[in-house]
Order: sequence, then structure tokens, then C-alpha cells
Amino acid sequence: MSNNIKHETDYSHDWTVEPNGGVTEVDSKHTPIIPEVGRSVDIENTGRGELTIQYQWGAPFMAGGWKVAKSHVVQRDETYHLQRPDNAFYHQRIVVINNGASRGFCTIYYH
Repeated sequence: MSNNIKHETDYSHDWTVEPNGGVTEVDSKHTPIIPEVGRSVDIENTGRGELTIQYQWGAPFMAGGWKVAKSHVVQRDETYHLQRPDNAFYHQRIVVINNGASRGFCTIYYH
């Protein structure tokens, strides 16, 4: 499934995600004074197993830790568009979690 649109201002980065629940942070934004909206990304799973991409947010002073705003399981060879939430947050990040027993690989396209 590919519903992404590339623009000249987009850029990408290749990431490795360690096996057995390994987590890799691929984007983060921290604005403790005034909350802001984040950005959307596309993830292309280039590895052998499935990955989970999550958009997480945190309250001021990170009270209560990270909470999941959006989550999607990305199958092998799938490209998925993770649309940013409409809400503004003080702390936000995008993480990729490896659901398999072998090292995972993905490319993130930033908008």
C-alpha cells in the first residue's frame, strides 16, 4: 500500500531496528512552553519482518510518560503514511518497534 506523495523538500533516512521489541526513535519534537503540531512521515519496511510505527506524545514535564496517539503494523515490503495527529503537543516522537526475532530495516521519508 503506497499512498504517499513525495515533494522536492522531502528527505529520507535509513534506520536499523534491533530485534525482539527493539525501539528506534526516528523523529522527536519538544516544545515545553507552547505546544505545536508535529509532522507526518512515510515508512517503507525494507526488512524481513513486520514493524510497528507509533506516534507518541507526552504531557508537560512528561507527567505520565509517553502515550500512543497512533499506531500501525507495517508488513514486509509495505509503505505506510503515518499522518500526524491534529492535536498540538508539548512532547512528541515517532518510534519504530521491531516485532520480529531478526534485525529490522526501514526507510523514513520526512515531510
